[in-house]
Amino acid sequence: APPRWRVAAAAVTLVAFVAVVGTEPSVLRALLTGTVGLLAVLLGRRGQAVPALMAGTIVLVVAFPDLAVSIGFALSVAATAGLVLAAAPMTHRLLRIPGVARLPAPLVRATAVALVAHIATVPVLALTLGEVSHISVVANLVAAPAVAPVTVAGTLAAVAALLGLGPVVT
Repeated sequence: APPRWRVAAAAVTLVAFVAVVGTEPSVLRALLTGTVGLLAVLLGRRGQAVPALMAGTIVLVVAFPDLAVSIGFALSVAATAGLVLAAAPMTHRLLRIPGVARLPAPLVRATAVALVAHIATVPVLALTLGEVSHISVVANLVAAPAVAPVTVAGTLAAVAALLGLGPVVT
């Protein structure tokens, strides 16, 4: 499909996802960052993930000042920034460890993502909660295979509930 059609389909999907899931701070962050990314595609600009994240963050904080003190929003922005900036380099570093290159590539990437997200969010957690649990890296790796199926099933269940198909969902 032409780029404009793909952008239109992605925009409709973003709006529908927010309509179904709700306007939690991390969902708003994803919506605005995604929207800025889609605009970048339309304008022919690529590789602008950090400016998209920052622009989205600024717009959201100006529009909804309460987000400035939302732990969930701060964690979402920190994790996203960490992933954009360091997930690929972390994957490459992990692959330099003897024996790691023999592991399945998805496992190495998932480990890199879990480590980077954890490292990026540690300052927010330490400042707001006063403590940090390092078990989250392992928990994220264990939960990773379930994320996609649960997200799809949950979204379908929410849509079914909105359409009055409650008995089908239960």
